[in-house]
Amino acid sequence: MSFKLPPHRIETIAEANGAEYIDDSKATNVDSTVAAVKAMTKPTYLILGGSDKGYDFDILFKNLTEKIKECAVCGATADKLMASAQKLGYKNITKFNTLKEAVTYCFNKVKVGECVLLSPANASFDEFKNYVDRAEHFKAYIEELQASGNQVRGKR
Repeated sequence: MSFKLPPHRIETIAEANGAEYIDDSKATNVDSTVAAVKAMTKPTYLILGGSDKGYDFDILFKNLTEKIKECAVCGATADKLMASAQKLGYKNITKFNTLKEAVTYCFNKVKVGECVLLSPANASFDEFKNYVDRAEHFKAYIEELQASGNQVRGKR
C-alpha cells in the first residue's frame, strides 16, 4: 500500500484549470508506454516521440485504449510513429517538430476532467540531455502556458 512509483513514471506533475498533466518521461520503450496507457482512467492526450531506438510502434498503436483521445507525436521518430498509426488505421494523431509544440497543442485541446500524458516510448536524446531533462521541460512548458493566461475549456 505504501509503494510509490519513482519520479517521472506516471507522475502527476500539475493540475491546471481542471485538467491533469502526467509525466511518464521515463517510458523510453514501447512496453512502458503501453503500461501507462492502460493505467489511464480519464480521456487522455498522449505525447509520443524522441530519438529512435529501433522499436516497432505497431504494438503501441494496437494497444491504445478508448481513453486515448489523440496522440501528439514529435522528435526524430515522429514520421515513424505517423507511418505506424496510418498503417493500422489510427487517425487521431498530429505531428509536431518539438515537444513544446506538442505540449502547447495538447494544453489548448484538453478539457476539464481530461489529462495530458507524456509517455514518449522513445529516448530523449534528439532534443534533451536525458529523460529527466525532458520531464523538466514538459513541466516548464505547462507552467509557461498557465502563466500566459490560457484556460482549459469545459467538458464537451
